Amino acid sequence: MDLAEFLRQFPEVRLVRSEAEDERVREFFNSAPMKGEGLGLLYRRRPHFRSLLDAHSERHFVFYVGDDGTVEGAGTLVLRPALQHGKKIDVGYLGDLRVENIRRWGKLWRNFYSGLLTQLQQIDEFAQVRYLLTALMKQNEIAHAALARSPLGYHLLRRYRMVNLLRRWGPVPNTFQVRRWAELAHSELKTFYQRNQTQTPLAWVVDDEHDELRHRLQNWPGVRPEDALVLSDSSGVVASCLLWDPSAVKAMVVRNYPKKLRWAYLFLAAIKVLPRENEELRLLYVTSLVLREGLSPGLRQKAMRQIARIASARARQRRMHGATLAEFEGNEYDLRPFITQKTDLELYLVDPRRNPVPDFSGQIPAFEMGLV
Repeated sequence: MDLAEFLRQFPEVRLVRSEAEDERVREFFNSAPMKGEGLGLLYRRRPHFRSLLDAHSERHFVFYVGDDGTVEGAGTLVLRPALQHGKKIDVGYLGDLRVENIRRWGKLWRNFYSGLLTQLQQIDEFAQVRYLLTALMKQNEIAHAALARSPLGYHLLRRYRMVNLLRRWGPVPNTFQVRRWAELAHSELKTFYQRNQTQTPLAWVVDDEHDELRHRLQNWPGVRPEDALVLSDSSGVVASCLLWDPSAVKAMVVRNYPKKLRWAYLFLAAIKVLPRENEELRLLYVTSLVLREGLSPGLRQKAMRQIARIASARARQRRMHGATLAEFEGNEYDLRPFITQKTDLELYLVDPRRNPVPDFSGQIPAFEMGLV
């Protein structure tokens, strides 16, 4: 069956198809806060709700519920190609789940999502999807309460942190030569990603059928050619990354600072290292990060420090608050020359039928924090 046939089981659930519907979902999403004890962030989408989804992939779906032209619940599903154990599959990302008026819509929304996920591979548009991911802030109380009640089957894959690099207080040496992607033959860049993701779960696809690197350069608003970088030594490329400011499609507004460290955060805000409460936090993301497989721990740390230094310096040149990168549990970086602020997050696999976590090795999955 196709998606339209599946949706006939849930006539109250609509699929966004027009600019007006997109705008109503954007207004609804931007008004929904996240509550927690740590750093409180509000995410706002712009100029359209779909803009961030377009950056993620051309294949995305926005579902919503509401009465009389209103939106009282929404959720998205984004698909991208991935490599798992050398086989090309689709991986889905479930995001933007918000529901108001639980008494009116809660049961329907749970039944809809449970039905969607249970029947996913029977729906033509999703037939190649083998895994579904979603990410949550550890301190997002509303999301965790919903997760605890959910029949959907949330299985913790990895814990990770959003590490914000705010200032550098010590030197970082130039261990590696720095070049732009454009200075390499594109085939050489593709080969580096292919060879150094052999152990990566849900690895990015960079082949003739789908080139994730070109997709990002062409579809991420605000990408600058000088921010597509490789670090090299005498043996070739050591690391590759793309620095990206996603503020054209999403904004992060600081709602409140954690109570336990409030004075420290307010001091950093006063000297403009961090925004004041209710101001936008602008960060330059380290994305598309791949390091050479088999790199020694020492060289790995040197590469990460050099990338962090470059990203932090460019963020400061652009009058941003700092740079940011994802740090997964068990794969931490030694970034001691930097003042950092960290937010705890969790990456889940979602499957109502089974626990798919045993399908994965202990390696870090290909997951882009900047697209959440």
